[in-house]
Amino acid sequence: MNPEKDLLQRMKNGDECAFKSSYEHFFPILLRQIFFKCQDHSLAEDITQEAFLKVWTHRTSISTSKPLFPFVARIAHNLMLDRFRKNKTGEKYRDQVIEMSHRHNPEPDDCYQHKVLEEAIRRAVADHLPEKCRRVFLLSRIERMSNAEIASLLNVSKKTVENQLYHALKVIRKKCSQYL
Repeated sequence: MNPEKDLLQRMKNGDECAFKSSYEHFFPILLRQIFFKCQDHSLAEDITQEAFLKVWTHRTSISTSKPLFPFVARIAHNLMLDRFRKNKTGEKYRDQVIEMSHRHNPEPDDCYQHKVLEEAIRRAVADHLPEKCRRVFLLSRIERMSNAEIASLLNVSKKTVENQLYHALKVIRKKCSQYL
């Protein structure tokens, strides 16, 4: 089991230490993201804390098959929109948030981190995956082919494709863990 799934499962079972670990890891990242959208540090801090409170309150319904951060970020984003709707000046801010959400101008730090991660993934694929595994991974993630299409193209079973993708993602996660 990968560490994040294990952490999520422990949280789901009520482990406060697992929650605290996730909170300490993701809080500063989410706080920056929310602050970037609302430009109010106090409000961003309140929303971020409330998002984590909701995660803890609804921990039993968390999916362990999906990463935690996008889930918390979506909760925080929705909380922020709710606050703006309730606030007299909410119209102005809501429009700004929606506009910013539609623009694809991520924070400079996010752009840099994305490029670093992308390069690490490219190196992991090129240097650490066997040829067949690399080919399946590239067809799936770069060419956006379905597992059935890849199986047909390579004349292998769909299960083989799934196993190759599982192996590729496991290797990539391991080689890129410092960036995640």
